[in-house]
This record gives sequence, C-alpha cells and structure tokens, in this order.
Amino acid sequence: MRIALFLAISLLIGCDTAGYSQADYEREHDAAVAELMAAIGTPSASSLAGCRVVAVGEQACGGPATFRVESVETADSAEVERLAARVAEIDRAAIRELGLVSTCELREPRPVEWVDGVCLFEPIVID
Repeated sequence: MRIALFLAISLLIGCDTAGYSQADYEREHDAAVAELMAAIGTPSASSLAGCRVVAVGEQACGGPATFRVESVETADSAEVERLAARVAEIDRAAIRELGLVSTCELREPRPVEWVDGVCLFEPIVID
C-alpha cells in the first residue's frame, strides 16, 4: 500500500528522479552514517555527564530520523555535529528529489546509560 501511495503521489506531482535514485540516496546516506559513527568511535566518558545525544537525519514530516550517543570527552563534538547535519542534508535531498514520505511520528532519544565508562543507549532503528 505504501508503494502504491508513493507512486500515486509521484505521478501527481511529476517527480523527475532520473538524476538521483533510491540506490544513490542509500549509498550516500550509508557512507555519511559510517563516517559519523567513526567520528563518534567508542563513547567513553568518566561519568554520565560526559555523554551527549545527537540527532541524526531527518524525517519527511520533520524531526530527527534517529539519535546516536557520543562522549564529549573523546569525540570532536563540532565534527560530530557537522556529520550529523550532513546526514540530515542527504535525507532532505532524498525527500525533495525522490518524494520520500515518513510516518510523521515524534521521535525522542532514549535514556542514556553510563556503564563501565561507556555511554550507551538503544538507538531507534529505521526500517
């Protein structure tokens, strides 16, 4: 049903996706997320106060697609923010160029835990 709705909306608005495909988006998105995760590394911290949640990506209706956790003690927070913003930029381009839609649900970060010197939480998994 979602595919039929997507196709109907695409036909109605006359989307021209010849220059940018779903495969292009997925490749670019996955590479940007991998770069972000490499910048975050293992989020080690001396206490829970050293842990910070970062919004990643963007839904078609607005708001973050997911969240990740970083350590402000071990990661370059400015670089992490830049890379997280890049993922959102890639998502916005795909929303615009491919007519992607989302469920419009409000996503909030899960609570962060500090276990054995590492910031942990369960990220939202996007299908």
